[in-house]
Amino acid sequence: MIQGQNGFRTDLISTITTGFFVFFLCTSVTSATEICPKSNFTVAFLHDPPYVKSSSPINSTKKNGLLYDFVQSGLNHCFHQYNCDTKAIEWRAVFSEDRLSSVILDAKADVAIPITPSLSSSLTEELTNSRNHDVTLVTVVKSPGLAMVIDYHACKMKIEKLTTSTILSAWPVCAVMLLLAGISGISIWALLAAINGSAAEREARHQGAHVTTYEMASKMFDSLQADEVDGVMLDRFKAYYYLDQLKNDHFRVALQVDESLEYGVALVDKGFPELTANNGCLAEYLVNSNHRLTRMMKHYISPVKPLGSATDTVGVLSINSTANQHLLIASVCIYVLFLVCGLCWEFLYRRNHFNLFKSTPRDQTTSSLPLITEQLAEVQEALSKLTAQVQKIQESLQAVSSTDKQIRNSQIDSTTSEMSILESETAT
Repeated sequence: MIQGQNGFRTDLISTITTGFFVFFLCTSVTSATEICPKSNFTVAFLHDPPYVKSSSPINSTKKNGLLYDFVQSGLNHCFHQYNCDTKAIEWRAVFSEDRLSSVILDAKADVAIPITPSLSSSLTEELTNSRNHDVTLVTVVKSPGLAMVIDYHACKMKIEKLTTSTILSAWPVCAVMLLLAGISGISIWALLAAINGSAAEREARHQGAHVTTYEMASKMFDSLQADEVDGVMLDRFKAYYYLDQLKNDHFRVALQVDESLEYGVALVDKGFPELTANNGCLAEYLVNSNHRLTRMMKHYISPVKPLGSATDTVGVLSINSTANQHLLIASVCIYVLFLVCGLCWEFLYRRNHFNLFKSTPRDQTTSSLPLITEQLAEVQEALSKLTAQVQKIQESLQAVSSTDKQIRNSQIDSTTSEMSILESETAT
């Protein structure tokens, strides 16, 4: 009797336990069915590498962008948590920031990516003015700042040409400087930047650049490759991504500006608050899964080669400069030309000078002997005449000297007689 009662109690307990389990299971299934979205869960995305690098829904096994993959991982996590079917997720591409903004404000999507800094500021203003509390903006990625990418080879050639033309156009000044003190140095820096985003534009204008705006980063690099601009300034992560994709060894990061840029996700609460509300599953996942985002980042952000002043730049007056090499070659050629001209002139001058004083050959002396004899006779006759004239001059000089002596003697005699007369008179 006692054994029968124990068996009855055991069966009753097992029946009650089974009933509670079935009730809990049914309640969970019913609750999950009520929580899961009744229609497609829409995710709107805009092509913006490296955050979203797809313009149409792509196979989930591929790398579709940093934010794309991160949001997809969060959706899979939350859908599995609430036992919802991930096939209800619909990825919808948009093709402009304005269209993405209207999709968010009109609640046509549950999630929207990427929310760029410029789009975030405009959405914040719109949501504040309209007092819309159904949209939550979650910051996911913080870029360290801006990067200016240049084609250093093209910039170097332009600076060399500008320097050379400046020197050639001002050669009198340079000549005076060389004569007085020499050239101390020339420094030329030019910047033309193409940017995308208000923060980059402010910084570029602050640096004194002429700014041209582009809607897509890919067009910026197309213009840089076509030599339409001298540099592009954009988000540092985007710059690293495009430099890795383009594989152009002439592109270098010439300037880095530390100004934090935030990229995030817009969550629109339109019927699935457990997932898209301010404190929903997806918002918590995006905020608390930074380690997963860091692991994903290595697939999209690669180290790049910076601009090295010692290896990638050449001084405007350096011998390694192509323009200066051409100028040096031209100077050497001019010097050699002048040297050759001088040697030729010296050779011709010495030759003509030697011909003027060249001695007469012996065979020519024999043929001109009568002429020489005649010339000698003329010289002898001239010498004879000169000798006769000299003798006449000597005779005239002798006559003059004798006359002078006679005059002197007569004067002496007269003087003597006068003195004797005076003496006699004195005596008397």
